[in-house]
Amino acid sequence: PTAVIHTCVGPILMKEYPPTIMKLFDSHCHLDDPTFEKDWPQVLERMAANGVDAAMIAGINLERSARALELAEAHPGFYASVGVHPHDAVDCSKSVVNALAV
Repeated sequence: PTAVIHTCVGPILMKEYPPTIMKLFDSHCHLDDPTFEKDWPQVLERMAANGVDAAMIAGINLERSARALELAEAHPGFYASVGVHPHDAVDCSKSVVNALAV
């Protein structure tokens, strides 16, 4: 369908209405945080409704990096990075780094 949108510079004929939302990529998010688990379907709905169709989930420790990978494997458009946040560096060891590298 088409529509005429009246703007401050005059009417504009929209060939597609409602207008397409710009597609967004969230380059750093923490969807692996357990607080999102209780309303996960609504989180995905809000992302889609606001044009976010891809996201990089940043893992902050071994456990959360594993969760980020699970989410990336389960949802097209989700990607994961793994690592240890500086706040968690005290708990980082060679075995943690080796586990993240797998």
